[in-house]
Amino acid sequence: SGSGAGEVAAPVSVATIKKRALPKGDYGYIDASKDYPAEAKQLGIEGPVRVRLVVDDQGAVTRATLLPPGLGHGLDELALRKAKEIRFEPARDTEDHPVASVVVWTFNMTLPK
Repeated sequence: SGSGAGEVAAPVSVATIKKRALPKGDYGYIDASKDYPAEAKQLGIEGPVRVRLVVDDQGAVTRATLLPPGLGHGLDELALRKAKEIRFEPARDTEDHPVASVVVWTFNMTLPK
């Protein structure tokens, strides 16, 4: 009880969101030649990795959780790391105030050419 530092605003009900959080740029792209995990590359693994993001009322990702099934072999960890770098225009409630919300984000992992 009380509002101390370190507390995270809970996402509001979807019913009160007038405008969903939108990314400030293209974050679906991952530089495969630089970031792709060696093990996944060696095994030829690629595909989608879905992550549940909690976006605060400032547009920052405060929590990222992997949604099953993951791809493993370093790709899930890469997606979680990259998810925390995404910046959003925050969601807006029916009174046009910025609010925390949940976003499901998909990273399409593609082997480097």
